[in-house]
Amino acid sequence: MSPSQLPGRIGVSFIIFGLLERESHVTGFFVLSLAESGKLICQADICRTQNLDGVERSVGSAGFTDVVIGLSGGMDSTLVAVMAADALGADHVHGVMLPGPYSSESSIDDAEALALALGISNITVPICEPFEAFEAVLARACGGAL
Repeated sequence: MSPSQLPGRIGVSFIIFGLLERESHVTGFFVLSLAESGKLICQADICRTQNLDGVERSVGSAGFTDVVIGLSGGMDSTLVAVMAADALGADHVHGVMLPGPYSSESSIDDAEALALALGISNITVPICEPFEAFEAVLARACGGAL
């Protein structure tokens, strides 16, 4: 009996995304879809193809040819950038880094390395000054301190 057929239970599937690395650079991704029981629902290559097709269709049906992705150096933005580059081609993916007062050097380095490894364009727009200005405005509105 599948999880969705169990009385009084909602079927749950787990999708596992993973990044493929070669010489410390992300080179692709894989997707596994597992049922609650741990049984493989979808083979990695089929799930990957379905996800890439979905990204391409979604972008195209919205009337876009290119996407802009905020690159933080973290897992989420890395996975999104890899999927977009695989689905649309690196020339159609543009990264934007917004380092602020809480950004670590390693995060910035990771985001830059990702853009280079994927061959996507990347710009950096520091947000420390706007952040500090916004913080000052909020502090005045909150009685002088945050």
